[in-house]
Order: sequence, then C-alpha cells, then structure tokens
Amino acid sequence: MIYFKTGLKSSGAFWDTIKGDDWENLLTLTEDAQPINELLTFEALERFKRNKAGYIRAGEYGSDSITNNVFERSILFLDVDEFGDYDSVAQHIADLLDSYGWSYIIYPTVDNGIKPGARLRVAMPFIKPVSDSDYWKIWEHITSKLSVEVEKNMLDAPEPLYVKTQHNIDSVPYIERGNPLYFEVVEPENNRIPERAHASKQVIAFIADPSSNWESFGTWENAITKTISWVYPHSGYDAKYTAELIEYINSRKGMSH
Repeated sequence: MIYFKTGLKSSGAFWDTIKGDDWENLLTLTEDAQPINELLTFEALERFKRNKAGYIRAGEYGSDSITNNVFERSILFLDVDEFGDYDSVAQHIADLLDSYGWSYIIYPTVDNGIKPGARLRVAMPFIKPVSDSDYWKIWEHITSKLSVEVEKNMLDAPEPLYVKTQHNIDSVPYIERGNPLYFEVVEPENNRIPERAHASKQVIAFIADPSSNWESFGTWENAITKTISWVYPHSGYDAKYTAELIEYINSRKGMSH
C-alpha cells in the first residue's frame, strides 16, 4: 500500500492511503505529476517542502498510524546526491540498471536545480515485500554497483514524489518497465545449505504434482508465490517462462498423479 501525505510539517502519524499495486501507483503518481507555477528560490524551496510537497512510504504497516509499525517494504528507494548534472547522472544509473533488466523510476527531487549537483531518487520494485533487515542487504547490494554517492536514509524518512517545477522543467523522469528486484538473502554458511535445499525440494515437489504438495505451503496462493520467487531467478529472470509455468500449474489444480 502507498501511504501519502502533503508537506513535512505535518508531524502527525496519520497518512492517506492509496490501495492497489504499489509500483503501478508510483508510476501513475510520477507520470501524472502536474507542473507548479511557483518559482522556487532557495528560501521558498524549504517552505514548499514543509507545506506542499508530496511524500510517500510504500509497504505494509499495522494501521494508518505507521510510525514504528512497518511490516514489509515493497519499493527500494535510493537517495542520490552527486556532482554533475541530472541527465548525466540519471543516464549513467539507467544504463547500469538496464544491463540487469530491472524496473526503475529515476526522477529529480525538488532540490535539483536549486542546490548544487544532481539531486534525484531512484525507485525500484521488489518482486515481493521485504523485511527491514533484508531491505538494507538489498540496498547495499544495489548501491555497490553504482559509481555515485547514495545517502543511507533512515527507513522512517518519507520519500519525496516527483514535482514538475520551472527549474526542473527539462529534467524528466527516466522510467523502465523491466523486471522487479529479486534477491535470495544469504544466511550464514552453517545454516544456508539445509534451508535452501529444503525450500528447493518443496517447490520442485509442488511443480511436479501441485495438487498433492500445495498443503506444505499452507495455502495454494502461498505455494504459487513461493514458486514464482524460486523459479523467476533460477530461470535467468525469464518473466515469460515463469508466467507460462504458473499458468500450467494453475491448470493442474485439483489433479493428482
């Protein structure tokens, strides 16, 4: 779920919610961003962020009061402040992410064009929501591949939405509808092999005979989710192959050897 609020000054815990697919909602919020006519000076910029700018968090929380209530996060955000201009830095990041086939939105923050250097956010969807600890492991993995300065923000910090301003009018978002992020978070060596082997055997058994083996996952839906999470990376991130396999498995629901 997307949790949205206007302005940083609203320190209260209540946020509006936007239901549906978090990534599709963020794409819509970015693509449908309306220009603002206000000319932002350095001083006006801070007032705009306090009173008018839009901010979000993406994931599942215990309630609309999301402070200290996060369960899982659905989108990875990278806060990039780098020497150079926006297009050069954004294109560098886009080229690298394209080489992996990942989905992303790269967009200038409202600071860009007012404060020095390139100021931007990179947003990337997870194939499934992740815990805080896994979020940071994946964050470290992605940022290690980028030759740019990425700030490690607090998880509780809200993420700014894209804003069309007069000083950012030519700095448009870079959007790629590729594959979501999937990483198998590595456990300590002495625990990893048995657990991974068990998960692999469980999925393979389900693929071979879905109707006889889905109950080991608790529900059919959970079995499908786990199978996607296992098959997708093991197929070389082949979305078409994964989708066709899931369609085949669903066609065999209720059938057994």
